[in-house]
Amino acid sequence: MTSTQAQDRSMDALEQSLSALPAAVRLDRVHPEFPWAQLGFAKFEPCYDDNTTIDGPHRFSATFWVVGSDGRSDLTLLIERWTQWGWAVDDRSGQRLGSARATSCDDYRLIARLSEDGQLSLGISSPCFPFENLDNVHAIGQR
Repeated sequence: MTSTQAQDRSMDALEQSLSALPAAVRLDRVHPEFPWAQLGFAKFEPCYDDNTTIDGPHRFSATFWVVGSDGRSDLTLLIERWTQWGWAVDDRSGQRLGSARATSCDDYRLIARLSEDGQLSLGISSPCFPFENLDNVHAIGQR
């Protein structure tokens, strides 16, 4: 797998997830109700924690606010969609700060979380790929 393939498949999974939600809902780095809580740009990052080697395996990751979301009910819709896909779902939506994580058979991971205010965020990470397959691509910040 190349970085372009990882990014494309990741963004496709986010868009397919978004299609399970009402039409007015969108993904954005900035939530209009609290612009100070911006989420980071989509990026390629090392697959290890110590960051001492820059030429090891990498992954693509992105997290967005789900703007216009109904919070907990939209989290339920995402869980239903991911289950329909056959992804393994770890459903913790019943907890105070609900969340759910879904993992595909090829190791893509989607995660949806509710904030203290009930706002929903949606993120994804790709499986790791060799550093040599890191194409000259630019991650996107909003889609």
